[in-house]
Amino acid sequence: MFYFLLLILGHPLLAAPLEINKDHSHISYKIPYMSFSESEGAFSNYYGLIEFDTETSHLKSLEATIDASSINTQDKKRDAHLRRPDFFYVEKFPSIQFKSDSIKTLSQNHYQVLGILEIRGIKKAIILETEFKGRKRDHVGKESYFFKASSKINRRDFGIYWNKSLDQSDYLLGDVVTINLMIQAQPQGKKTAFSVHMIPANKALENYAQLKRAGLKTNTPKTHFLKKSQLLAIPKRSDSLPSSFIFPWKKSLVGFFGFCTLILVSYFIKIKLIKSLKIVNYSESSFPSLISDAIIIILTFIYSVWFFTYLYP
Repeated sequence: MFYFLLLILGHPLLAAPLEINKDHSHISYKIPYMSFSESEGAFSNYYGLIEFDTETSHLKSLEATIDASSINTQDKKRDAHLRRPDFFYVEKFPSIQFKSDSIKTLSQNHYQVLGILEIRGIKKAIILETEFKGRKRDHVGKESYFFKASSKINRRDFGIYWNKSLDQSDYLLGDVVTINLMIQAQPQGKKTAFSVHMIPANKALENYAQLKRAGLKTNTPKTHFLKKSQLLAIPKRSDSLPSSFIFPWKKSLVGFFGFCTLILVSYFIKIKLIKSLKIVNYSESSFPSLISDAIIIILTFIYSVWFFTYLYP
């Protein structure tokens, strides 16, 4: 019984599947346009899982769901047309789905994925010619697996017939659609958040990344690095950061209160200046008033230079 449980717990099938990271993946298509050109489009919202043996590079299954309304052809009017009943009919059929049935290994890292593609509620068998491009660790030490796949389908098989006649023998759009996928996949639940790429570089983050990439010796004190939980969110100020370094939301807050304080101080100076000059018949056009306004402008300029030079580098 012990060896049976050990076999089950150690079986690679129980490993977490890979999840498509749509921040760095691309699902697109091309369709012939007026015979000599192509019309292209892509989808921005989708979800997918890949079962892949990372030790033997054996692809086991692939499934994906695409939000049909996320179609993007760089033309809003065309996108709106593609969402209507002439094409994807997203009001009635909001998603496009694919699920593999069987996978044939052609050669090392090359596969034929036979599966069912569903568009507009119509299911048809298609073949995805798939290639495993390789694996890489990113700058925070997380594994990514890259796949490239393509297939050709006839749009008429899925009930998409819309077209315009150009002459007796030609049409605006062709029937054969080429589907292309460039996929970055990561272990489920371990996706690299896009925000991590936007965190400003600093020594603590770089040291942490080097440690994750095994670029530093293991006996280096870990107190010099940020914790993993700090890495996935915007880190707080620490001793490793410059004293003038404040993160964007703090900069905005400091800038706002600083500006409000500047206005109050400037107004106080103006009142004091007018009183000190003992102006009885005060007028906005009077010379002392202009002098006090000039002082306010100078203070505002000095504050702006300080803010954008030191507080917001």
